[in-house]
This record gives sequence, structure tokens and C-alpha cells, in this order.
Amino acid sequence: MSLGPLHLLYVATFGGATVACLSAGWQFRQHASDGVRRGLVSLFVLSGVWAALTVCQLVSPSPAAKVWFYTVGLVVGFATVGCWLYFVSAYTGVGFHRDRHVRRLAAAVFLSVSAVKLTNGVHGRYFSYTLVADPFVHLSLARHWPHWVVTGVAYTLAGIGFLFLFRTYERSGYDRGPVALLATVSAVPVVPDLVSVLRPDLLIGVTYEPVGVAAFALGSLFVVETDSRRLRRPARTQLVDHLQDPVVVVDADGTVRDRNAAAGALFQGTDHALAVGAPLPDRFESVTASTGPVVVAVDGEDRDFLVSRSAVEFGPHHRGWAYVFTDVTRLVSQQRELERQRRAMDDIAAATAHELRNDLNIASGYADLLCETADDGDARNVRKTRSGHGRAADSLSDAHARMRRVVDDLTSLARLAQPTGAVEPQRMSDAMAAARRRLTATPLAVDMVRDGSVVAEELRLVELLHKLFEHAVQRDASRVTVSVMARGFTVRHDGRPLADAESAFDYGTAAAEGIGLANAGALARVHGWTLSLSTDDAGRTIVVATGVDTAPDDDAPADPRTA
Repeated sequence: MSLGPLHLLYVATFGGATVACLSAGWQFRQHASDGVRRGLVSLFVLSGVWAALTVCQLVSPSPAAKVWFYTVGLVVGFATVGCWLYFVSAYTGVGFHRDRHVRRLAAAVFLSVSAVKLTNGVHGRYFSYTLVADPFVHLSLARHWPHWVVTGVAYTLAGIGFLFLFRTYERSGYDRGPVALLATVSAVPVVPDLVSVLRPDLLIGVTYEPVGVAAFALGSLFVVETDSRRLRRPARTQLVDHLQDPVVVVDADGTVRDRNAAAGALFQGTDHALAVGAPLPDRFESVTASTGPVVVAVDGEDRDFLVSRSAVEFGPHHRGWAYVFTDVTRLVSQQRELERQRRAMDDIAAATAHELRNDLNIASGYADLLCETADDGDARNVRKTRSGHGRAADSLSDAHARMRRVVDDLTSLARLAQPTGAVEPQRMSDAMAAARRRLTATPLAVDMVRDGSVVAEELRLVELLHKLFEHAVQRDASRVTVSVMARGFTVRHDGRPLADAESAFDYGTAAAEGIGLANAGALARVHGWTLSLSTDDAGRTIVVATGVDTAPDDDAPADPRTA
């Protein structure tokens, strides 16, 4: 059978669509994602089969064969909609393709529509035809309302798929232009379909959708890209183009896929030199695995960088990692200087305490000797010695004892009143017991009224409670109670109240009592707490700690002062 020019043009057009669709299916057979691969390959293969059936319809000499090829093509064409939605679900991560209820519904709809199409020869409601010889022998089709309903449903579902793609590209910061172009190309066959219905003298009545799918297949080669491009472009959109810090993009296989100019300049001429498309250097992997600052030589000078890692994603798909290098040289230098100053303060405190204790021990020895001399006076001078030198010696010994306590308190303060980040939940009863054990030669009773957990550094919490217990002893208290409340805790004692409660935790205002309360206030501030002192209706002294992260063992008032 010889083919005229127009007939040959139709055959060549649909033959080219067949080749394009099958080639696209072959191209995507190695796609990394199983769901995406199944959806795309089945879409392109079935579209190629659909186009091939149209070619068979055009060249078949038998009217019955032409009708058969057209009918089977309608079934295959409707199946491509399911393949398209399967691909979109896998590509965007919505997961409909794995929902068994959705799959069963899709299968039921497909089988129902296919049954209507395949039985058209019996009921004739889907389409009818006549055989026309001009400009070549072909079927002149009259499509009935079921055909247009199914076509409308098919295009609606295809549009929903594109809508999901648009949303995924938008959330990923990806250019939506290519998707819009693909959507337009896929909708182009609607025009010749309508023309063939309205003006059959201009276009014959065949299904033109395979041509649009072929154009879509070619466009998909650039939109659904290779792993390297799928990683590089979202990474640039999300990180590389928006940061001045050095950025290196690596795929899951450890291959460098992109870097900005700052990263190229940073690692140029070093052992970590990076080349796009090359494996990540072994020494670079140790740099990126570090949890703290890493040292990189820049222009002959060692600089400190903090490496942070961010996932590069497209929709639900993990594409690789972007490593950002933040120059923290100045911050690290400041931290080292602070650490040096802290060690210097520790050394000064230790040296001062040592020297002061030595002098105090010598002075205390002379005071004790003076007391013994006063005790050894003859009977005539006993009264005079006791009333003069004896009282002076006793006062001197008391002063030495207070000075020794101050030295101990200052030493503890220098060691403990520095910022700490090592906090964790502590049982208040355990801390209270440890603080009580440090009190010797005192009958003070310490009771827990309401136990619970307090987020604190253990040693500092024990020291704080110890200072509060010491204060209670100094105020002649016989009993102390501790209660854990919501956002705080209280320590009460039944000793003599202070006259100036407002300045109790300030240095230089409670010399007669030592600096224990002031140290307690400093230890509280280290944790971000606030201490206050007041007296309840029964005359008991209450020390309230607020701003504390606590977990009482039972319901507690929101305000510790109400306990």
C-alpha cells in the first residue's frame, strides 16, 4: 500500500512519538528511586504503545482492524493517567501510590472504564465511526458523551498531578518554569482533538495525545534530571547562592557536586583541595566529621572553622549534604583568652588562700600561746589577766576563725561561681543529705517537706544548700526544712531572723555573719536563679529560690512563696 504525502506525515508523526516515548522509558530505567522509575517508565512505554497502535490504525487496510487498534489505544491511553499519577506520588512523596485503598479504587475505575470502551461494539455509546477515503482511508469518529466525561476526568487527574509537582517545586525553592512548560506541552493535543471534532475536513479523527506525551517525555529528560543536577540545583537554591561562607555540596556517594567561590578559595592549595565531580578527599572527611572547630591554613595562617551540615532535599527525596564553613577564629581566640583568665583566677585564688592560711595559722598559734600565758598568771593577777589579755586573746582567736571561714568561702566562690553548662536533673533529697553531711558538730535537724528534681550542677547545688544550712546554724536554728516547688524551692529555718533581709545576699553588708549568704546568691546566679529572704507569720526565715527548672514529686504551688 502506497502512502500519500499527508498520510505519510501522520504515520511519521505518530511513529516519531513512538520512538520518543520508548527512548525516554529506556533512559529512565536506571533512575535511583524505584517509585519514580516505575511511574515514568510505565508512562513512557504505554504512551509509546499507544502511539504505535495509532500508527497501526493509520496503516491498517481493514476497517475492523482500524476500529480494534483505536479501541485498544483508548484503553492504553487511559492507563497512562494512572502511570502519571503513580510517578507524581512517588516523586513528590505524597505516598498515594502505596495506599492499598487508593490502588484498589484506581484499579476499579480503570477496569470499569475499560469495560465500557471494549464493549463499544455492542452498545455503541462510547463512539461511532464511518470509513472515509479522503484524503486517505481513515475512520471518521463521532465521540459520544461517555467519551468526553472520561476525557475530562483524565485531564483533571493529570492537572492534579501537575499541581502536586508545582507545590513540591515551590517548597523546595526550585524553578517551576520547566514544570509549567511541560504542563503546557502536555495540554497541546487538546487543540487538534477539538479541531478534528469541529472541523473534520482539516484534521482526521485520531487521538493526538501520544504526540503530547512524546513532547512531555523529551522535556522530562531535562526536568527529572540526573542525580548530579538534581543535587546541584536545589542545593544552589537552598544554600550555595545565599551564603558568603564557604559551602561544599556532596552527594550520598561522597562525590563533590558543587562548591561556591568562597570554598574554592578556602581550600585552594591545601591538602583538602576540592574538584567538582571528584571524590571527597579522605582528609576532608575527617574535617567534616569533627564536632568542634577545625583548623584550616589560610594564606599561611591557621584559622578556626565550625563545620555545619545541612541536608539538601527535593520534596521528600534526600539528595546529599551541604557543608558550611563558618570562620570562628575570633570567637575561639576569645574562648581561649577566657579560659586563660579563668585558670589565672584559679591560680590567684589558690595562691591567696594558701598564703592567707599560712599567716592565719601563725597568728592563731600566737593567739593560743597568749591565751595559755593568760591562764598561767599568778593568783593576784588572774582577775586582771582575764579581764584584759584573756578577752583580747579570745577575740583574736574568734577573728582568726572568721577570717579562715572567709578564706574558705572565697576559695569556694572562685572555684564554683563561674558559668557552667553541665546541668542535669538532681534529686533535692540527695543534694540536701550531701550538704547536711558537711555540717559537723551541730545538732541541726534537716527535713525534706516536698522532694523533687532540680536541674542544676550537682556540686554547686550542694554548696548552695550548705551555705544556707550554715547560715541557719549561725542564727541558732534547730530545724531546717526544704521544699521543691514549681519553678523554685524554699529553705526555712527557725533561727533568729536577719534585720536587713533585702541586702542579705550582697557582699559587704553582712560581715558579722560572714559571706555565706552572699556566696549562696552567687551560686544561684550561676544557674540563672534568684534568691530572696523573708519571714513567715510564724517568725521563721524563708530563703526562696525562683527561676528554677524543677519537677516536684506532687502538685506544687506555682509561686514558691506560697508554700
